[in-house]
Amino acid sequence: MAKFADVQKTMQGFQMIEKKTQGEQAEEQMNKFIESGLNKIEKPPTGLGPAECSRCGDEIPIARRQAYGNGLCVYCAELNERR
Repeated sequence: MAKFADVQKTMQGFQMIEKKTQGEQAEEQMNKFIESGLNKIEKPPTGLGPAECSRCGDEIPIARRQAYGNGLCVYCAELNERR
């Protein structure tokens, strides 16, 4: 019959195996971050964006709303890119 101390040592050994090093944890977190970014790039927003520009309130043409969906008219989007 196994002693309690022996069982405890065995359990601690299993726990040590399951723990990840800081480098492994950082790599896993970085991979999740990259994957979430790639998912956003690969899956553009669907549907129409807002009908009016969120900055100036001008109407946004339907074609632009379908293509970009970012809620900015052409003028405000160009200003945003220059910054």
